[in-house]
Amino acid sequence: MRRTLLDFIGITVGAAVFALGTQGFIVAAKLGGGGVAGIALLVYYLAGFPIGVTTIVLNIPLLLVGWREIGRPFMVRTAYGVLISSIFLDLFKGIHFVPYGDLLLGALYGGIIQGIGGSIVFRFAGSLGGTDIIAKILNRRRGYTIGNVSLATNAVVIGLSLFILGSRVTMYTLVALYVSTKVIDAVLAGIPAKAAMIISERGDDIAEAIITEVQRGVTVLRGQGGYTQGEKELLLCVVSLTELVAIKRLVKEMDPTAFVIVNDTKEVLGKGFTPIGKQ
Repeated sequence: MRRTLLDFIGITVGAAVFALGTQGFIVAAKLGGGGVAGIALLVYYLAGFPIGVTTIVLNIPLLLVGWREIGRPFMVRTAYGVLISSIFLDLFKGIHFVPYGDLLLGALYGGIIQGIGGSIVFRFAGSLGGTDIIAKILNRRRGYTIGNVSLATNAVVIGLSLFILGSRVTMYTLVALYVSTKVIDAVLAGIPAKAAMIISERGDDIAEAIITEVQRGVTVLRGQGGYTQGEKELLLCVVSLTELVAIKRLVKEMDPTAFVIVNDTKEVLGKGFTPIGKQ
């Protein structure tokens, strides 16, 4: 119950931040959006209907279908996210943080604030409805990937924006969507880290040096050279950017002939990084 309560509080905060970014920057600059939110914005610009009310009306059939097709816990959080964000959208009407019609500032700041709000909602296992519901339904029924469905849906809405709002405004709308997506990725990706794989004949010595001098754990994998047929140790460790520099220096000093393969990691959970229990 405590965890569920914290989730709904988090969704409320995220929805409020998202709505504030929408009204304070996106609407102030008269920009569009993607998915159901983008349609609600277009209806507001054309007919003056409240964005929050339109958002609820458009989401009702999706929520009903999703209730049958998708898990109940997700849909309960989604329904709450749609309701509370719609309330905030209309509650914050008239709040402008940028000069009216300033496309660049609206796109940049609006994308950042929307991204922060959306990432908070996602962090607490929630959703703001719209494209998320459509994507999950088609993924279950047809096997389409969620990313492709979201892309197709947004493409249709952006096409309408191009016809209604014009090419210049639509271009800055794309900027806002791009910024928002990147902010969500950055917030949800966890602590930036690198995964290093070291292939060396002195793997045991290098592993001991990493553990004692860098104070990072190392996983030792036994391997064999394809050409030499000689035994080699493969060391796998996940480190921060600064620790990676120290490890490179150690390997260079201890075995200049070693191979060091470095990969980017999207997210690292566990001791020394983001605790699993906080996800």
